[in-house]
Amino acid sequence: MPEIVEGKKVFTLGEFAASIQRAFGSLYNGTYWLKAEISKLNFFPRSGHCYPELSETVDGSVSAAFTGFIHKDTYKKLNEKFLNTIGEPLHDGIKIIAQCGIHFSTTRGVRLTISDIDINAILGEQARMRRETVAQLKTEGVYARNKTLALPRIIKKIAVISVESGKGYADFISIINTANGFRISTQLFPALMMGPESAGQMTAALKKIIERASEFDAVCIIRGGGGENTLQCFNDLTLCRAIALSPLPVMTGIGHATNLTVAEEVANTSFISPSELANFLIDRYSGEVARFRALTGKIAIMLQRGLHGCAGRLDVPVKNLRYKFAVVFRSKNNVIDGSYRSIKLKISNVFQRRRYAIHTIASRIAHAANLICQKSQRSVEQIETQMHGATVRQFPLKAGFPARLSMAAEPGGGVIFMRDSQVVTDISAFCAGDIIRIITEKGELTAKIMTTDFKK
Repeated sequence: MPEIVEGKKVFTLGEFAASIQRAFGSLYNGTYWLKAEISKLNFFPRSGHCYPELSETVDGSVSAAFTGFIHKDTYKKLNEKFLNTIGEPLHDGIKIIAQCGIHFSTTRGVRLTISDIDINAILGEQARMRRETVAQLKTEGVYARNKTLALPRIIKKIAVISVESGKGYADFISIINTANGFRISTQLFPALMMGPESAGQMTAALKKIIERASEFDAVCIIRGGGGENTLQCFNDLTLCRAIALSPLPVMTGIGHATNLTVAEEVANTSFISPSELANFLIDRYSGEVARFRALTGKIAIMLQRGLHGCAGRLDVPVKNLRYKFAVVFRSKNNVIDGSYRSIKLKISNVFQRRRYAIHTIASRIAHAANLICQKSQRSVEQIETQMHGATVRQFPLKAGFPARLSMAAEPGGGVIFMRDSQVVTDISAFCAGDIIRIITEKGELTAKIMTTDFKK
């Protein structure tokens, strides 16, 4: 019961909460189907319960938000239904139509307890999202833009967006690598291919490829088989817009056998499986090689025919040219031979005249040398006779003297005085300090003049 405090009716918080709880129980005693978005799932593995954050957004702003509750048994049943029907579990960001009961807890406030989720409504929502994506891309004028890009005639460098552990990627790489004689290089940009995060990861991978667009010829988005309802990520507006605006041709190989996804519609080329895409690349490569070889053969045949025709047309002119060349060659050869003989004769005559002149000069030099020697010998003999006036003896001098000295054969032997290399006959020519050589018939002496004393 409330208290009266200074004339005011005052309730305790517990009393007020219990009053609200009774009101909720009387007004909201059934279940309601509510349309909302699971902003965050908040699954707790230890207890198995979920406490999803439910919200509604209008014009980008949250207009309503409640905390939900899914009992572990209910969560297990709903999650299996999602996996079997849609191909993915309950996750953040999914829009649902859920059967909810409204409960008010005196400690936790209002809480929506989810007991069921309408799967058909989710499928309808996905179809609506697909239609809206197509309409938006067409409104922006980019829906068919990637299809206008021409595929290279030979695709050799490929950027691949796929899961590295996926079977579709393994099949694709196996076919590419086992193709004999074809060198197609691939680089993987990994991304999830299903689930709530897949569209964002594929968009991020495509952005990285576009930043390196000059390194690749095309982009391949590859995923193996799976349920129809696991393909909703390929209807994502952001991903499909990125594919449509890619400067590189985008080819898809997504394994399924029903309607195309928006990503496949806006891509340059699409195939029903990764293997089909790989075989297309190999066939395109081999077809271009075959066309190139055929063209090479045609060019070779045309060249042979052209050369044969030219040879026929050039046969007579070539023969005439060959004959004229032979005539000119013989004429020039005769002129060269005549010039060669003439030059050879002139050189021979010049050598003979030079040889005769050298021989004459040598004879004259030898004759003149003999005359000089004879004259010198007579002069020496006259000098010796004048010096001694008698029979003389020859005394050899040591190395370094240019001539031989004669000495008079006087009684007691003759004596020769020399200063440097000169014979001195008058001793008055010597001075104190001179170094002199005294030569006798028995030998020679070297002496230094200390003093001089000459008779007057």
